[in-house]
Amino acid sequence: MKRVHLPELEDYDWYPANIRNKLTQILRIAHQTIDTPSHFGPYVQKLLDHSTSKQIVDLCSGGGGPIVDIFAKLPTAKKLYLTDLYPNESAKQELDSENIVYYPDPVNAADVPKELQGVRTMFSSFHHMRPEIAKSILKNAWENKTPIGIFELTSRDFLSFLSATILFPPAGVIRLLFEKPELENFLFTTLLPVVPATLAWDGFASCWRTYSVEELNEMTSDLQSADYTWEIFETSLSPLPYDVPVLLGYPS
Repeated sequence: MKRVHLPELEDYDWYPANIRNKLTQILRIAHQTIDTPSHFGPYVQKLLDHSTSKQIVDLCSGGGGPIVDIFAKLPTAKKLYLTDLYPNESAKQELDSENIVYYPDPVNAADVPKELQGVRTMFSSFHHMRPEIAKSILKNAWENKTPIGIFELTSRDFLSFLSATILFPPAGVIRLLFEKPELENFLFTTLLPVVPATLAWDGFASCWRTYSVEELNEMTSDLQSADYTWEIFETSLSPLPYDVPVLLGYPS
């Protein structure tokens, strides 16, 4: 199936920030449920092994995502910077610590500020980018000889569509209400089901948007040099019933 860049509601700046925060909370819960730190942690460690910096700069972090849990399990990682085009203030208040900093200013993933040095990661966010922007993100990392890791939870597979649109929204809402039984959460998940409706639509759109291994290979085809390596492949993410794409780039 050809990639289609359908609109995702939470991409728009008019989308209410408080509801966007709930979506990113649910996405983080999903990563914890699937245990993506165990799946993706070794790949991030590999990037650190190829980096002169022991810092991680997570792009499009939203509410924090799996990198927070991955960082805690990486013995060589010294500092984690969370960044986003729309910085999440509640996540900043919750996560800021001695070793974790939520960068307060908007960060464009294709033009990372020079003061943010370290391994770059993107979790469940690369598919938000149109091809020209996606390539510019990879090109920026390649030109600066900076390691980068792209990790997704979706693919253009029938079982991915089924999971994202039918199974995940109710499961995510139940977990959110269980972990944070707040009145506002109940209001926007049950009485006014904006959250599950957005999850279903954005999940459907995310599947269509997710880049395939072939498309990622094409994207990096002219970003080649003897001192930089690309690894692009699919991997199993049990218990998900489908494979997901992974891209690693690092100095040779």
